[in-house]
Amino acid sequence: LANGIEANKFYGLTGAIAVTLEAAAPAGRFTVDANGTKVDFASGNLWYGKADGETTAAFHFEADQWSSASTWDASHVSNFKWSDAANAVTDNTTYSGTLFCASNFTVDGEAGWSTLSKDEWVYLMNTRTVNGGTGEGKSYQRATVNGVYGLILYPDNYTGQTTATSYTSAEWTSMESDGVVFLPAAGYRYGTNMYDVGSYGYYWSSTLNGTSSAFRLSFDSGGVNPQGSTGRIRGYSVRLVR
Repeated sequence: LANGIEANKFYGLTGAIAVTLEAAAPAGRFTVDANGTKVDFASGNLWYGKADGETTAAFHFEADQWSSASTWDASHVSNFKWSDAANAVTDNTTYSGTLFCASNFTVDGEAGWSTLSKDEWVYLMNTRTVNGGTGEGKSYQRATVNGVYGLILYPDNYTGQTTATSYTSAEWTSMESDGVVFLPAAGYRYGTNMYDVGSYGYYWSSTLNGTSSAFRLSFDSGGVNPQGSTGRIRGYSVRLVR
């Protein structure tokens, strides 16, 4: 590496260098705990199936942030039970394992992805300060993007919040370049049936609640709840971070 810096060694940084490195961090960083841990969100929701040219099914990210399956499709599953790989993507009602709370989940050949814990979702939504405030209108906003209802998450350094609740794809392109994240209201799946698509969003956390439930983020026209809990047999959306 340049300037005598060697790989796999630790170096103490002066304040000036540390500030420079922080300023050079990519847009879209989100603080998720009181220790200042920051994450980057994946470019879209998780889905499972065969991408073009693939002979076996695998995990992928959607092509954009507002896409998700609106009906049951075994070749493109995007609502997962809180479970291991086999049970998460099938239409039965079993659950087991800890697939989506793995700390080093691999998608499209990229390792290091994980699911936010319940406490991290709560901090992200309710505690983190963005543009001088917290909560709706500051750290997040319910809105429609390219005709899809969902939840906008503003990164730590964002200052462009407006009172608008609907954005075109062109407007979203500009916001996305500034690191803004969008979670579509993809509803939920029970067996092969889909419910609440377009009006409710449910996103798993990595935190269990008892033997058969887990915590999740949910939102609809009535509000946002980052620490609700429900049965692990329901198929919810997954948006990974690293």
